[in-house]
Amino acid sequence: MRIETRGRGQGKVEYVVLVVLVALASLAAVKFFGRTIERKAVGSQIEVEFMDR
Repeated sequence: MRIETRGRGQGKVEYVVLVVLVALASLAAVKFFGRTIERKAVGSQIEVEFMDR
């Protein structure tokens, strides 16, 4: 019976670790690509404003 309890707890811990790793990877990606994405978004906004005129 004890092994089953540990198994469930271990699954939860692994899930939390996975969520934390995904969050850290997402933050790293935003930090790495943030400027590029920002420049492209601003460029797109300027093009849309130009088309409205």
